[in-house]
Amino acid sequence: MMSRYKSVGVRRCKSSPGWYGEQHRHKLAAYGISTSRRRSGTQRMIGSIPIIARPVPKGQAYPLSPEEVKRRLSQLPKEDLRGIKGVEFSPPKNKFQEDSWAQYKRGDRKLMIFSQPVGKDGSLSGKDPEKVREHMKQYVIPHEVGHHKALYQAGITDKRLSLAEARADGYAFGMDVTDEDVKVFEPLHR
Repeated sequence: MMSRYKSVGVRRCKSSPGWYGEQHRHKLAAYGISTSRRRSGTQRMIGSIPIIARPVPKGQAYPLSPEEVKRRLSQLPKEDLRGIKGVEFSPPKNKFQEDSWAQYKRGDRKLMIFSQPVGKDGSLSGKDPEKVREHMKQYVIPHEVGHHKALYQAGITDKRLSLAEARADGYAFGMDVTDEDVKVFEPLHR
């Protein structure tokens, strides 16, 4: 058995950390060797940004697939994504997250996409899934990237939450976060 490990250039190790360990698991699987190591979710990459999808609770679904998020982020300017540490698909952990489609976690510099309840008619949070998907791609994902661009690239920390949201809205609609005109969106967030 050990010779099979040597032939693929992998040392036998029960708990290799992170992506490095995942590479070994896939190499071993190619030779018909299964490992007992399990991850709590699928992982992909957008350039150097990891995407992690946690399992969804029964009766819930994610509004977008990781592939759809990857495609949407790849359409945004690469310099606007610089500094984002990850994208995580996760069930909501509190009431605020239950009421949100997505969130930018500024401390972790991570975009969070939350699972939503699926209705008996196939709706997501009572809405048509196709309309939700388009809304997520056209508005929500760019909005969350707008928060990142304002906070970490432009260094803007607004004292008013409504102005921070206005900047993110402005970015989602094609404006720059530093543009003075983003204030037109502020009344929508009061």
